[in-house]
Amino acid sequence: MLWIFFDEKNLYVAARCFDSDPKKEIATEMRRDENNVIQNESVSFVFDTFYDRRNGFFFQTNPLGAVRDQSITDDQTNASWNTVWDVKSVQDGEGWSTELVIAFKS
Repeated sequence: MLWIFFDEKNLYVAARCFDSDPKKEIATEMRRDENNVIQNESVSFVFDTFYDRRNGFFFQTNPLGAVRDQSITDDQTNASWNTVWDVKSVQDGEGWSTELVIAFKS
């Protein structure tokens, strides 16, 4: 399940990730921009703000609240791009949930 909200300053994204056996979830990575986040349970969001399918902004997190972001320009990723955003994730008996807040002026 996914929810997207916004106000005059921020974009908010919330996701609920259900798992029939959450004890088997892999969540080991917390280092910022670490490629190993993809080896964990994770969710990723790409915002194509110009709707041109060539440029955008990538955000990824895991059940521990890891932070991974990239800009995309002409289909090329820039992993050193770091913007202002925050994430909180929580694990429970049914899976995990995450909430992101991304400042529009980043």
